[in-house]
Amino acid sequence: MLNLWQGRDDVPLSRHTVSETRDLCFSSDNRSVVIATKDRRVLEIIFAQGESRVLFTVPETDLYTVRYDPTARYVATGGYNKRVFLWDREEGEQVAQFTVPGQVYCLGFSPDGKMLASATIDIRLFDVETRQHCLSFGNVPDRSNPDERLRYSCLTFSAENDWLVAAHGVPGGSSMLRMWDTANEMSAAPDDRNEEKMPKQVKTQPLRLTPEPVN
Repeated sequence: MLNLWQGRDDVPLSRHTVSETRDLCFSSDNRSVVIATKDRRVLEIIFAQGESRVLFTVPETDLYTVRYDPTARYVATGGYNKRVFLWDREEGEQVAQFTVPGQVYCLGFSPDGKMLASATIDIRLFDVETRQHCLSFGNVPDRSNPDERLRYSCLTFSAENDWLVAAHGVPGGSSMLRMWDTANEMSAAPDDRNEEKMPKQVKTQPLRLTPEPVN
């Protein structure tokens, strides 16, 4: 069941019956939401119409994440099979596929829609227009097992495309935030992007959250 609330109202504005949900994302105009389900379907609910429709079914993988691009022209999906798919939202057709080094836990479009980022055991940037892989960065060895790499679970771009922030787990159960300055790289022409021009990592921030007592 998917519920939509407004503000702090206790009663949902609308309810929609869907299969087990893995991830969901609002469109930038807040008129619709796209949903990734356990049965590999990607659904869309347009609130003015009040009904859900199946956009497409992702082949041969468990879905973990789904994102609209800022214009809602494209939808990106990722999951278990180490691939990122880019889809034409209206046609429901796959327009690009990218292979990544691990299961895809999170995706994110830059606010201008030019870049798509994936979170696996590293961060990868893909050019939406040319549909090419641009950069890989942020690969962090697991100190408890040097042959393994820590997995990123989430990422986001700043509103002005200047920064990318991602989080990965660390031994002991806490997390680490890493921030990169992507302003120069994001503004570079596609032919000028290369692996030697890595976005500069500007900050790391450990997160050690103490659970609040339950009354």
